[in-house]
Amino acid sequence: MSLQQASATRQHDELSHAVFVPPVDHASAKAPDEYAAAQKFLIEHDIRAVDCMVVDTWGIPRGKRLPVAAFLEERGMSIGKAIYSSEVDAFLGDSPWIGVSSGYPDMRAVPDLQTLRVAGWGDRLATVMCDCVYIESGEAIPLDPRSMVKRTLQEFDALNYRVDLAAELEFYLYDRNWELVSQEIGLFNLTGLQDLDEILSPIVESLLATGIKVESSSAEYSPGHIEITQRYDEALAALDKTILFKHVVRQTAHRLGYNVSFMAKPSTAAGGSGMHMHLSLVERGGSNVFGLVDEDHPLGSSVMRRFASGLLHHQLDLQAVTHPTINEYKRSTDYSFAPNRVTWGIDNRSAGVRCLPRIGSASRLEVRWASAAAHPYLLAQGYLQAGLSGLRNEFPLIDQCVSDAYADSRWERIADQPEDAIARFEASPFTQEVYGPDFVETFCAMQRKELQRFTEHVTDWEIARYRGRL
Repeated sequence: MSLQQASATRQHDELSHAVFVPPVDHASAKAPDEYAAAQKFLIEHDIRAVDCMVVDTWGIPRGKRLPVAAFLEERGMSIGKAIYSSEVDAFLGDSPWIGVSSGYPDMRAVPDLQTLRVAGWGDRLATVMCDCVYIESGEAIPLDPRSMVKRTLQEFDALNYRVDLAAELEFYLYDRNWELVSQEIGLFNLTGLQDLDEILSPIVESLLATGIKVESSSAEYSPGHIEITQRYDEALAALDKTILFKHVVRQTAHRLGYNVSFMAKPSTAAGGSGMHMHLSLVERGGSNVFGLVDEDHPLGSSVMRRFASGLLHHQLDLQAVTHPTINEYKRSTDYSFAPNRVTWGIDNRSAGVRCLPRIGSASRLEVRWASAAAHPYLLAQGYLQAGLSGLRNEFPLIDQCVSDAYADSRWERIADQPEDAIARFEASPFTQEVYGPDFVETFCAMQRKELQRFTEHVTDWEIARYRGRL
């Protein structure tokens, strides 16, 4: 066995060991007891507690830590509905979703046992993703983004498609005092990467121990800027792992005395951190339909072309989701590798949709608009529904961007003010249908409250520029 084969086998064994696989009994009409199997998994791994996660409207994991006995007995937990309308700092105020007059009631978080796994960042700890439902009826909470994506994937399943996905994330690494760990520009700098091995190696090990397959680590252009890429997976599993990825990286760094930021642009001099989402559709027979050449078009695949046309048709409708904070707008500047025009191109990183066609099973669309601070489930919900819209409506595909997207005046530019993006998201029939009116109303109220907070805050720039001169 070669060294490469041995390494791949070791990683496969670690991943298989870390993730619970619910039992399936095809021979019996009686459903197997998943919790009995989960109990065995937890005992085998000597787990003392389970972190039950719910992801809020900012993409931040919230939840509770349950001792194993309580997790197995209760099979869920109560948690406040207000997490879906809290501010990014968890401050609770009034919103269209919930407010003081409601008494801040609970909902029920139900573990999805297919996501139960060892928590590689903790001591004898496991974790599981939860779906939120009304206590009274058991119906899905309309603001639960994970449940939105599950319903969308059922629509693809009805078309005989499976969605494969990978989210490519960048982040900044700081010491305990929030000073960058490196002061050198280091794009693909292996020496600089080795200098950070004492922190990056434990992060990768924690990811592997959590069942997240790592493909590579690399230094990005700016000092302290890192990218760790994950292996693609079926869409929901990939999105769950994207949430966990950010949590694992942050928790492992904190344990070792470091800080991490997935903020879109953490300083004026810093390059932006992106969340580039790679998408492909796979037929039930196993073929990636984006790689099936069936027409005389640069993309080759009619399915890829139609999917891309939907992404581009609805991109401006989705900008409030791809740019959820005012900081995102500082990332989306010209020549920043962050796209700010409605464009597509073949292997063109200045375009909003980078298309990689005619390469068989690896054919895919890379949607590059969002930052690393965006919400993975909300992004996927918008992108996938936009793609469905393209498949169903045959929108004309705009011309390909074959050179510099920033320099060509033909391309429509995204809104340069968050107020405009929020207003469009609120008024769009597409987003109202895709996310639901309850979510749209609450999300827009939260966005406007966040802008109000920013407007009221006196910035360091204002003080440095005006205090001694005016």
